[in-house]
Amino acid sequence: MTSILRRVLGQAMLLACTLVEFGPAGAEPVNGWWWNPTESGRGFFIEMTGGIIYLGGYFYDDSGRATWLTSGGTVTDPYRYSGTLQSYRNGETLFGGYHAPDPAVDVGPVVVEFTDDEHGSITWPGGTIPIERQIFGAGFPPFQPGSGWYWDEAASGTGFSVEVQGTNAFVVTFMYDDSGNPIWYYTAGPMASPTHYEGDLLLFSGGQTLTGPYRPPQTPTVLGRAVIDFTATDEADITFADAAASTPATSVEVKRSKRKHTRRQFRPRNWTLEAQWPRWEGKITRLSDQTILTVYQKIELYIDNVVFARDTAASTGLNAVYNLASGVSARVVFHQYDSDSGCNTDGEATFPIDEGGLRITMSASYAGELSGSGGAPQVVPLSATIACPNGPPQTYPLPYVFRLMDFGSSGQGGNFGGGSGQFEIKNFYPHCAHLKPYLPQIRGYHLVDESYVHDLVWWRFTADYDNPGTYCD
Repeated sequence: MTSILRRVLGQAMLLACTLVEFGPAGAEPVNGWWWNPTESGRGFFIEMTGGIIYLGGYFYDDSGRATWLTSGGTVTDPYRYSGTLQSYRNGETLFGGYHAPDPAVDVGPVVVEFTDDEHGSITWPGGTIPIERQIFGAGFPPFQPGSGWYWDEAASGTGFSVEVQGTNAFVVTFMYDDSGNPIWYYTAGPMASPTHYEGDLLLFSGGQTLTGPYRPPQTPTVLGRAVIDFTATDEADITFADAAASTPATSVEVKRSKRKHTRRQFRPRNWTLEAQWPRWEGKITRLSDQTILTVYQKIELYIDNVVFARDTAASTGLNAVYNLASGVSARVVFHQYDSDSGCNTDGEATFPIDEGGLRITMSASYAGELSGSGGAPQVVPLSATIACPNGPPQTYPLPYVFRLMDFGSSGQGGNFGGGSGQFEIKNFYPHCAHLKPYLPQIRGYHLVDESYVHDLVWWRFTADYDNPGTYCD
């Protein structure tokens, strides 16, 4: 058995696959509308930009009136926020003049936890609610407004939750009724053009309360029309007119209207090339197996805590250079089965990775390597236990040699990724608003080693470097 084992170990691996998966530190959930799809009629608008989160819950009070609560503050963990729900009263009405609302009243605690960029939960006085991103549009229009809280800077206390997905808009305005109660109005539908939207302005009622069981809202009331003209990706003129959408314009007497020039309340930071993607964290998995005669062998290599930190001095505007951080280790798992003898051989060992680097270029190509000190082969002590049907287990020393392992591609020939492995970049850091429209079907905004994804993204990714001043979340 020992001779067969040594003979097989001396052979080159016939099949190997390397999976490399990275995500940058600082990834965050997607801005926009979130909901529980089993509880239609209630929703949450969540924006996290520049280390600040602001969220609104839209639901109904005990009388059935549409109402809202908000919460916000700084975050250190983009996947968890703990804060206080607040209620406001006596602010600006739909068609009235502006006056500031009363000071906020604390309603209770709220905790938002995300399991990934598109799933999570909200815990508030009504219990814990599973939430997920609400998908209502698709496509890649040339102009894509940014998702977020829009407001008139001179009229604090009133605002708009705005998101456009593909060619569909979904907008809610939070205001106050004539009695001073917080209330919200809704409009949604297809964009008339990439920059222009018109639709019914609706008022819902009778839906789920903060603490009560689920009940669907009643048929909404049409209050008038909403018109939105985006003057930039983060600015819009919003107009409400007090007229039913179903009445022909020639016979409508427009009683009241209001127009506001709004902009995103939380302006994304203006990132330079040098500030982008300062750190990558992830894992690498290499799987190798072969069959020689009656012997099947498999070797698995797991590196679960890979961290690359940017080398600012070595990086340029066109190339980002990263060095492997200290403390990275790997685990090798060996398994072999001889169908002739019925013997199984198993062993594993953990060892440190001494050196490594990663380079990402302007053209979206990348290359990386991991190795022992100085790039030399690293001999790892490993003990293998052989268990056969007709004898007691025996343990043998079986050194594993970790050689320089490279991954990535040259970028030539239009491949993002290379070889038989896969390289995955998750959650661009920072999130670029101008990239988001091109990646809605790629969960978490990641690029993978698949030609159709590369063909979709690569040229745009390259073009972004031509405009280093573009706003990114």
